[in-house]
Amino acid sequence: MRPIEELSQLVGIPFEGVPLLHTALTHKSSVPDSLLASNERLEFLGDAVLGLIIAELMCERFPNKREGELAKARAQLVCRPSLARVGKAIQLNEYIQLGPAELANGSRSQDSIIADALEAVIGALYLSAGLSATRLFVSEQFGSSFASLAALSDWRDPKTRLQEVLHAASSTTPSYRVKAESGPAHERQFVVEVVIDGEVVGEGKGRTKREAESLAADAALKTMSPNKRALNRQRFDK
Repeated sequence: MRPIEELSQLVGIPFEGVPLLHTALTHKSSVPDSLLASNERLEFLGDAVLGLIIAELMCERFPNKREGELAKARAQLVCRPSLARVGKAIQLNEYIQLGPAELANGSRSQDSIIADALEAVIGALYLSAGLSATRLFVSEQFGSSFASLAALSDWRDPKTRLQEVLHAASSTTPSYRVKAESGPAHERQFVVEVVIDGEVVGEGKGRTKREAESLAADAALKTMSPNKRALNRQRFDK
């Protein structure tokens, strides 16, 4: 494990807040006889604080988006894979305290544990440095996610967009099938294909079937340029 003081400086937690940060990085498996000493309470707080800050930043940065669009986009930003990516970017997994069994199972790289620890760290930052400092941290760490949202003209999920594109041409409905599964039980990887009229038009790899399906639909949309969509429309109309 790396020195926790490194992380406190990166996150912006003052010296007096280091004990809170220590708790935020204490997984319940390392304190089985004293669960109140684990990071679960800080995770609960951090989840609420993160939701508030993300909602505020979205309203500030996307003044022309409606409530429904903002809600769907926020869900994408605070979902487990998204939180785990942010946590891994700051190498949070290298600071988490785990019990012997979790260490043996390779749980240090498990998305759920990293995502929970990130929320707990946000809770610790809020308590030790206040809302402004926490808002700055969240804004910086989720900056690339906000940039990706800003680049999208349509915030609906890829599966919905693909279905609407197809229905505009015909009554064809895409289907999804799992091509492969790999990895240990706590860190599965799924490869999913999206199929239209018996033809594979996109493939995605994700930590859940839902994530892989979404990536497969997105891949299909990217290959369907306006000209290709016109050709598809002709094929469907035959």
